[in-house]
Amino acid sequence: MKNAEEREIIASYGGEDQDFGFYHKRSDPPREIPMHLHSCYEMYYLVSGHLLYLVEDRAYRIEPGDIVVINCKESHAPMLVSKRDPIERYVVHFRPQFIGAFTSAEYNLLGFLRKKRVGLNSICRAADHDTSELHDYLKRIKAAVVRMGPETKVMVQSLFVQFLVSLNRLFDPVEVSNDPVIRNGRYDEKIVSILSYIHDHFSEHITLDVLAEEFAVSKYHLCRLFKANTGLTVGEYIDHQRIARVVGLLRQGVPALDASYAAGFTQYSTCYKVFRKVTGVSPSRILSLDHVQTR
Repeated sequence: MKNAEEREIIASYGGEDQDFGFYHKRSDPPREIPMHLHSCYEMYYLVSGHLLYLVEDRAYRIEPGDIVVINCKESHAPMLVSKRDPIERYVVHFRPQFIGAFTSAEYNLLGFLRKKRVGLNSICRAADHDTSELHDYLKRIKAAVVRMGPETKVMVQSLFVQFLVSLNRLFDPVEVSNDPVIRNGRYDEKIVSILSYIHDHFSEHITLDVLAEEFAVSKYHLCRLFKANTGLTVGEYIDHQRIARVVGLLRQGVPALDASYAAGFTQYSTCYKVFRKVTGVSPSRILSLDHVQTR
């Protein structure tokens, strides 16, 4: 019997543990997904339904035709506005290796991601920019996947490269949305403030007592509110923030031990255990997955 996630999938190709993963999904009823972190890039294109999308400490309201771009340093999760409305979307996970043959000094396919600041420049809205070409490429990738033949990998790769070119054009000349949009949604504004505080202080010793005093709320109410809004406990969210920091430092050449301390871990063994739990790979594996870099 298929589990809930498998029942959502209309079409898929590859996987998150590979260099490329493509999914066309429809959730009816929608399924809550907790905050998480990938060791790869992610594109999330909403076809139908309404969501709040949390990226780090910002919550964005997204509508059909909007696309969310996530790099591997960012904690994120789609948050439901309504549990009644079905959610249809395309989700793509990929690593630079998948498009390495198309990398050149003249043109950077990942330019929009390389310039992206953590938690910012995450959304391109259909209301402001024509994203229909992106949808067209995603539908064509799906068609190639459904046909499944010896040419499928070449077709998928070439279409995805064109998809990235189109995405670069949308993100480069325009100012994409940076402002958190929590109005008219179910995302609690106090939680946004707490997320922002954690984002600024996660390398310090943060406890429930500290947060409860800072935001004048009981520890019980804080835990209940936090879990209801993010799908994570306070401790789990802090772990996600710290691991995102470790990933960033590792990519800057900082030794794993030093990176773990800088991110707020008091023991490397704890960092290693949490790192594998959050990303699915070891710190050294993160670097090997990124050995093909765009310039």
